[in-house]
Amino acid sequence: MPELVGHARSWIATHVPAIVDQWLALPEPPTAVFCANDTLALAVIVEAGKRGVGVPWDLSVVGVDNSDAARDAPRPLTTVEGPIEKMGGEAMQTLLRLLQGAPLEACRNAVSGATIVVQGSTAYHPPGGS
Repeated sequence: MPELVGHARSWIATHVPAIVDQWLALPEPPTAVFCANDTLALAVIVEAGKRGVGVPWDLSVVGVDNSDAARDAPRPLTTVEGPIEKMGGEAMQTLLRLLQGAPLEACRNAVSGATIVVQGSTAYHPPGGS
């Protein structure tokens, strides 16, 4: 459903209020949101709260980066932590292949090793977790 995809248009949170309003106007608003980074995820939490939407009771929110801000937030953010050095190395290799003229299909890859750090912004907590 395209109406569930919010495009922040940048890595900063300027467009988050309009995106949250768009989601809340839907007949069935989302119950979970996955954001491209922790900054956007934290902004979604703030904007949802301003509109009376409780995190994680009404809306689960997940970010990416496992940033200091995610850990230090009033409600610590559930986030995905990736192997940054490995991802950076793969990105450089991909760029070099593209610059050498390799077709795009030959340059796609996936980096394994990401972990999810479950905190207080999601309704699900694994057994034995916080």
